[in-house]
Amino acid sequence: MKNVLLIIGGVIVVAVCGYLLYLKAMYIDESVTSGEAYGFSIGDSKSLSYSKAKTVFADQNIFIADPIDDENIGPHKKFAFKPEEYNTLENRNNWKIYYSKEDYWDTLELNFNNNNLSSIYRHRQKFELP
Repeated sequence: MKNVLLIIGGVIVVAVCGYLLYLKAMYIDESVTSGEAYGFSIGDSKSLSYSKAKTVFADQNIFIADPIDDENIGPHKKFAFKPEEYNTLENRNNWKIYYSKEDYWDTLELNFNNNNLSSIYRHRQKFELP
């Protein structure tokens, strides 16, 4: 009986550790300040980045915070990167784009300096309800 309990306990420990390693492997938290990433290029103008976003997020449900306060916080609304929506982001130097893919929540943050893309930040993690 003792051996059976040890085996069951071992299987549980291995399963939990394997799941935690899987979550860690699928977690993304990175910043890019040169080159290209996620379909965007550092140095691109806001208008070019906006047109690229339409292609990059063509099959996604996108949300942005709008309107925002001084701390870049606000309620989320669905966003489609239509030409008439450009004015929503045009005067912002920080575009936070929220989207989900399968069971993951992604945030892509595009930061602009002098109207040119200066950094790209991506955060992705598994989303589960208890």
